Amino acid sequence: MNFSVQRREVDGVPVVSAVGELDGGSVELLAGELELALDALPPAIIVDLAGVTFIDSTGVRAVTRKQDSLVSLETRLYVVAPADRIREVFVLTGTADGVPLHRSLDEALVAAAQVPIMQATAVVRVPAHGLAGPADAVAVPPNRQSGA
Repeated sequence: MNFSVQRREVDGVPVVSAVGELDGGSVELLAGELELALDALPPAIIVDLAGVTFIDSTGVRAVTRKQDSLVSLETRLYVVAPADRIREVFVLTGTADGVPLHRSLDEALVAAAQVPIMQATAVVRVPAHGLAGPADAVAVPPNRQSGA
């Protein structure tokens, strides 16, 4: 088996880099390193496949199988896949739409650093003429819920 995995942190983001052929014989090595990287519950994780020369559907599943868990943990997954032949397998397996694919580690790091600001909007009922109803609902940002 010609496969290796390295786990490191780059700019505060865990990066799991794979080199070689990612298939049924090597997926457990990658999965183990991903588990260790996720133990810290990071806001983002990058799987770097720049050194991968071959990937099959089991390799894609190894990269994406935690996707549902990551969503619930609010951890974003970014995949570095510069080679078209690697990207093609993500497309063929139907996972390319759900996992951001990047051409370089730098590109993935920039994307990981751009945390979307999610501000919930509260709906506050404001009585109009003493009667409150659906038409009286207004959206007020959470920090502006006072009547001022």
